[in-house]
Amino acid sequence: MSGPSVGWLDALAHLDELDGTAVISSIAGVGGIGTTWPALHWAHRNAHRFPDWHLFVDVRGFGPEADRVDPASAVRGFLEALGVDRDRIPVEPHAQTALFRTTVADRRLLLVVDNAANTGQVVPLLPGTRSCPVLVTSRNKMSGLVIRHGAHPVPLDVPTEDEARGLLVRHLGADRVAAEPEAVAELVARCGGFPPALGIIAGRARTDPGGRLAAVAAELRELGLAALDDDDPTAGLPDVLHWSCRVLPAEQARVFALLGIAPGPATDLRAAASLTGSTTGRTAAALRRVVDFYPQPRTRATCCWTRTAARCAWSPPRPAACPCRCPTTVPRWRGSRPSTRAWSPHDDALHDRMDDPIGRAIALNQVGWYQAKTGDHEQAREHCEAALALHRKHDNRDGEANTLHSLGYVHHHTGRYGEAAEHYREAINRYRELGDTYEIAGTWPA
Repeated sequence: MSGPSVGWLDALAHLDELDGTAVISSIAGVGGIGTTWPALHWAHRNAHRFPDWHLFVDVRGFGPEADRVDPASAVRGFLEALGVDRDRIPVEPHAQTALFRTTVADRRLLLVVDNAANTGQVVPLLPGTRSCPVLVTSRNKMSGLVIRHGAHPVPLDVPTEDEARGLLVRHLGADRVAAEPEAVAELVARCGGFPPALGIIAGRARTDPGGRLAAVAAELRELGLAALDDDDPTAGLPDVLHWSCRVLPAEQARVFALLGIAPGPATDLRAAASLTGSTTGRTAAALRRVVDFYPQPRTRATCCWTRTAARCAWSPPRPAACPCRCPTTVPRWRGSRPSTRAWSPHDDALHDRMDDPIGRAIALNQVGWYQAKTGDHEQAREHCEAALALHRKHDNRDGEANTLHSLGYVHHHTGRYGEAAEHYREAINRYRELGDTYEIAGTWPA
């Protein structure tokens, strides 16, 4: 993506006052939002301030572990670029860092460390002198650099709707964008203003000058995130997000994935704690990093991951299985949306207004499932029975099978073994009718 977006001009203004280490971090913490562009743009614009040298290194913090640049390798590269003979470069990493700092002590140069995953990748590269400022781009806030080394955080935000539309205008031309205002509005809304998504959409539209943007919007509406995937991992959004999620610790990755299946545009702390089965204190600590990962504060994680799910080694939460650990990526949910709170009349009104009885049944079943997991079996039974009635009324066999499985679990754990066995058998029969051997194998007793 080219050209300035929201926050970029402010970021450049902050960098104009730079006299130390600056961390350019996206509020979302998601790759592709544009952290590298302002750093490089500012470096070129201010080349006259650093007559001795510009040093740049992409430490590849977000990607396969094997591709990450070791700090010692980066320091050796700097020393060689600065004209230090290889014979003078010591073997020990700490000695290399000391030599680097001595070499640049009297120079005025700029160092750009791009795509850092954590503070440990950056600290050995710091020159240690105010005459050599450092720009660090990252998908994280790099709190360690801010707290321990006095770095100045320069956050970036996602574009507003108008700025997102302007991005499409720059790529596709004003006439093409003006010709299909409804399609453009839908594309901007479905991409949430997220620059990588908009860039992919614009790039594909440019390869088909005669194509209609309405067709692109329809594909995005039908396929969700899968529409932004690509055989080339550098051109697909799922891969960009996949590597961000991989660096989350297991607890935070689990919280992120569970929030992704919570219905509605927002989830408060108490609801998140209920969903994760943890205390509000532990949940708040996990959320501090998880919120950074979200593409934007006002949206939740998408529930339409497809090819990304193939890279997972874990099963998606469903009415027949409890949430499991998800340390590597975000899953593809199979049409179920668990709730983070008790069912209320507002939920009935919402689904009635949306004319969405199946969505209401799915949500009821999920509320019941998580109530059963927390020991509230009576409320769980009521919600699951209400869900079962709706699924049967609207002939939704998949939802009926999942809800029967939930009821089997509820009765099993309240000592009603005969009723539990009957519900399990009915669930298995529905799964057989659907040809869903995976669910048959996962239904107890199978």
